[in-house]
Amino acid sequence: MAAAVVNEGPEKHKERDYWRSVDVLDGSEVASILSETTGQSITFSAKTHEDFKTLGGTEFMRQVANGQMGYIGTIRDDVPYVLGRPALKFRECATENKEKFVEIVSKQGVDVELSLSAIPTGQNN
Repeated sequence: MAAAVVNEGPEKHKERDYWRSVDVLDGSEVASILSETTGQSITFSAKTHEDFKTLGGTEFMRQVANGQMGYIGTIRDDVPYVLGRPALKFRECATENKEKFVEIVSKQGVDVELSLSAIPTGQNN
């Protein structure tokens, strides 16, 4: 999606925010889909309140609560508008990028704790 925005330029996309939130999944659901897709054991471990504070989460939540980041809970699919086709659901994306996920898992070892920053988003979605 980013490539389309860059290629089409600011005339079409200036001052626009686009979302790709076609699925609403928690960490456990993402781990389950990745486990099924890769054939490896991938688990999700929720972070503690202290972990969240260490990562700057207190300021983030303050901004959500006071409305500065009210959009954070938005579920909106802009892929059809930008690309002219439906967006991929996470399971479809995981299947399409299976080799990338398997590569990530093989670097981590047999049992993997899910880190959302390690998930490839795919180039077409």
